[in-house]
Amino acid sequence: MEQKKLSRNRKPVGTGKLAATDLIADFGAMLVESSPDALIALADHTVLFWNSGDGGDLRYTKEEAAGRTLCDLVVPSELVDESRKSTHTQTF
Repeated sequence: MEQKKLSRNRKPVGTGKLAATDLIADFGAMLVESSPDALIALADHTVLFWNSGDGGDLRYTKEEAAGRTLCDLVVPSELVDESRKSTHTQTF
């Protein structure tokens, strides 16, 4: 697994709130990108973020998955219509 390194161009953490926030954001991004598990963020069943992890079980890159529906990506083609009928979004 390729490991990402945190940017060394940041100010030391103790020099301000912004530098600490940037460091935390970099660390969070590194954790997400290096996760061995699939991490997916959705809005209205549409993929906003996709990290399939190192397993490659989901076989799509984040560029291929972004903007597509989760149903299109993981449900077998012969079951897509049935899946869409049974899936509903609840609004609060």
